[in-house]
Amino acid sequence: MKKNLKLKLLNYFFKFLSLLGLGLVVLFLFSLSIKGEAGNPLYFQTELSTKIGGPFESSGTNSRYALTKSIVDSNSFFFTEELAKFASPDLTIYKGRYTTLFTPGVSFAAVPFYYLGKLVGVPQFITFLSTLLFASFNILLIYLISRKLKATKVFSLIAGLIFAFGTNGLGYSSSMTQHHLSVLLILLVILNSISKRNLVNNLVLGLLIGAGILVDIPNAFMMAPAAIYAFFKHFQIENVEGKSKLKINPFFVAIIVGLIPMAVIFGWYNYSTNGSFTVLAQSIGRSDFFATDEIKEINKQSSSNFSNEAPELIPFATRLQFNGAYILLISNERGIFFYNPILFFGLLGLFLAYKNRTNNDLVVLITAIVLVNITMYSMFGDPWGGWSYGPRYLIPSIALLSVGIGYALTRVDRNPFAIILFAVLTIYSVSVSVLGSVTTNLLPPKVEAENLATPVPYTYLYNYQMAERNQSGVLIYNLYLKNIMNVKIFIYVYSALIVTLIFSLLAAGIIFKEKEKSV
Repeated sequence: MKKNLKLKLLNYFFKFLSLLGLGLVVLFLFSLSIKGEAGNPLYFQTELSTKIGGPFESSGTNSRYALTKSIVDSNSFFFTEELAKFASPDLTIYKGRYTTLFTPGVSFAAVPFYYLGKLVGVPQFITFLSTLLFASFNILLIYLISRKLKATKVFSLIAGLIFAFGTNGLGYSSSMTQHHLSVLLILLVILNSISKRNLVNNLVLGLLIGAGILVDIPNAFMMAPAAIYAFFKHFQIENVEGKSKLKINPFFVAIIVGLIPMAVIFGWYNYSTNGSFTVLAQSIGRSDFFATDEIKEINKQSSSNFSNEAPELIPFATRLQFNGAYILLISNERGIFFYNPILFFGLLGLFLAYKNRTNNDLVVLITAIVLVNITMYSMFGDPWGGWSYGPRYLIPSIALLSVGIGYALTRVDRNPFAIILFAVLTIYSVSVSVLGSVTTNLLPPKVEAENLATPVPYTYLYNYQMAERNQSGVLIYNLYLKNIMNVKIFIYVYSALIVTLIFSLLAAGIIFKEKEKSV
């Protein structure tokens, strides 16, 4: 008996070491995408530089960072003139004072990170680590949901790693945008909704939905299928003595109760910034007061392009849907399967999971959220997501499709053709992902790229040209590797490290699964 206990303890110890080692490898791979430059202290900590390739290249990031900085430094939701220029054009003005155009959830979540970073002298660096933390948790959540589909442990882990390093989610893990925090909350809502309905779970569900809305308003639509599913689980029809009887679990009220704290915070923020509990900054409109003449002209041209297609005050229009779906799904501008073709395995996995009735409720729920995400943004006036790398609006769908990869591998791991195809698509997807992460997330839509004073490519050819010019905003490269290798070599090495990890796990998963079958 003592011998069995020792063997169990030894087994747990080796599992712990394996998980610790894997965690360190993942953190190391994430560290290779962190933006920054050399300096004393590190550059960007005191300089609000918006140079391409740096952490502040996007106004979406800058506006959120400006709110966090203003809260900690000035105890205010409003920006100084310097911060307003830095956040432009993603800011709004109310009674002569500027604040962010976006909902405040991301900025609120980053406050403790900024405060800690300020204490140690690297506020930008520590603040941006918040997004890396969310991205790391998303690997775990995708693993857990993939396991719910009866995928093996190793293949479920591969699914999480594919999302983290084999899609354009990688590039946004080093920014201060809503994408990874939104994914985190959506995945938590899914896991909560398929669990047993009780008082605690319902309170947490309401809290998660409220937090999701505080982070980004569209999260309300994407969380709706899970919320509806959880709500109707409180109503059951039972057959009692030959009669149908409706049984109601009153704990559904707790979902609404859980929403209240975040609703109060959101209302207080709105009232503080624009004088109304219910009016959003987006409804007031973007201010381009600090924008350059060139940016104002581009905005004017963009507005004229859509003025005949969708009214300015309506965010969604069905007349734009066909073109928007093309742009988001298959175009070389933002197509999800052009940038991330490995997600075809995700589709295959969800199809096989539904066909084999592994967890049909979960498959339908995932599919519904993906369809809501695609439908919503295909009707959006700007399906490109401004200047962005890949379909950033579809990052929630990318995460959910990644879930299916685990089950797909579980079912086809003995098929040589499927494994070869998986390897090819993985290498392509990882390479494209790393290319954007190492260079820039700012990629103009075709309509703007061709109207610039000096036209630039509107596909990742632009990023490749930056790599050829030896331009990179990655901190570790700029600190230690710049004099050892050029950017293209760094991209090859970075991609090779990721692919090696995934293929090593793939081989281990196939061998381990074969051993399981032979027992």
